[in-house]
Amino acid sequence: CQQAVSGLIAQRVAAGEPPSSADTGAYCKARQRLPEAACWDLQRQTGRVVEEHAPPPTLCRGRRIRIVDGSTLKIAETAANCAEYPLQATQRPGTSYPVVRIVVLFSLAVGTVLEGAISPYQGKGTGETGMLRSLAGSPALSAGDVLLGDRYFAGYWDLAFWLMRG
Repeated sequence: CQQAVSGLIAQRVAAGEPPSSADTGAYCKARQRLPEAACWDLQRQTGRVVEEHAPPPTLCRGRRIRIVDGSTLKIAETAANCAEYPLQATQRPGTSYPVVRIVVLFSLAVGTVLEGAISPYQGKGTGETGMLRSLAGSPALSAGDVLLGDRYFAGYWDLAFWLMRG
């Protein structure tokens, strides 16, 4: 919170405006009220707008290049988080953090995030390849795009799935 508020103060001063308060309380409370869906929407919209207004992109034989990667994150052990992202069987409440899996689709041209997904660490459809397939209908992916991922995404069924989609 402090870093975000300090950044805002620096922007205001650079623009010739008076600095705002350095108190982080209001920012932190507002951030907690921000719905998760709004954060995802802002991320997608910002990534696409940046890409649209960038110089002509790096292409592979005239095709846009999309990069996919996945990772895991530990999140706070709150009742809401544990309800949506349960602890793993070997973890005990109060001693561990829920683990979530994320998959993100980037634009190679500008490096912005165009699409993403988050899921529990374990369970049906929560692997990185399944999560990527759930993004197949996204406007960030079009027939003719080059989809670049590491060897985790190179299974036969995944290659066939993406080839069938063009």
